[in-house]
Amino acid sequence: MSKKQPLLRVLAIAIACLARLPSAFAQEFDVASIRPAAQSNSMLVRGGPGSPDPERLTYSNVTLKVVMQNAYDVESDQVSGPGWLDSTRFDIGAKIPAGATKEQFRAMLANLLTQRFHLAFHREKKDFVVYELHVAKGGPKLKEGAAPRVETRPGPGGRGQVDSDGFPVPPAHQTAQRQDNGVARMAGDQITMTMFANFLRFPLGFLNGSSPAFISPRESARVVDKTGLTGEYHITLEYEWTGQRAPDADPGDAAPTIFTALQQQLGLRLEQTKTPLDVLVIDSVDKTPTDN
Repeated sequence: MSKKQPLLRVLAIAIACLARLPSAFAQEFDVASIRPAAQSNSMLVRGGPGSPDPERLTYSNVTLKVVMQNAYDVESDQVSGPGWLDSTRFDIGAKIPAGATKEQFRAMLANLLTQRFHLAFHREKKDFVVYELHVAKGGPKLKEGAAPRVETRPGPGGRGQVDSDGFPVPPAHQTAQRQDNGVARMAGDQITMTMFANFLRFPLGFLNGSSPAFISPRESARVVDKTGLTGEYHITLEYEWTGQRAPDADPGDAAPTIFTALQQQLGLRLEQTKTPLDVLVIDSVDKTPTDN
């Protein structure tokens, strides 16, 4: 073996280690501050990779459960721990290293929880209700492309735009919803099916016992796109918003359920299934973080 070969091997190992350094350094925030929050009804979660402020995290009046959800990419009902996780609030600010990925950002949040709150947990499997969005028999009834232009005016309080009936007209790649006397209208422009499945989480999360499965407002409905459709669509969906109709309203005027409306108006259907998912079971966690 020549004398150069051991040297080349050492250099190769050194280069491999250096290649890992940016990822290792990116596991912690440059600066992080945690303080008790003044209790209020508003909560702010802003910043991070993919947002307009990728190098700054600003969480105001958040619970530790919300931070865990963001760190481990789970829903609220996938965290099992002490009751104060839903009530004790914190203001958290942090500087994020430039160029950090979403995965690195989550690792930073996880390290923050471990270092400042001494969080320890284990994972258990539990079955959860999942709605799969499919194309209904007969095919989709979707209008591809941008929505037709309609006359709009400012919405209540100057927020957004509404049409002549007072229903929201959202900008491209967004949806908006309004309920009026038991009828909800969801509208969206240039919406992918993945986006639409995500938007359906809101109405499904607030269904009452008339739905196939009751999902309380504290939980989040899980909806997965299984349509195979790849375009961007203009969507308008009108359906019953149970519990909001006037007592003297004619039952014959009731809007269809969201399940019926999806099939009749968009040619889509929801199929309820159960899927095993991880639950984070907390073994120990400090209610008061270590000092900044």
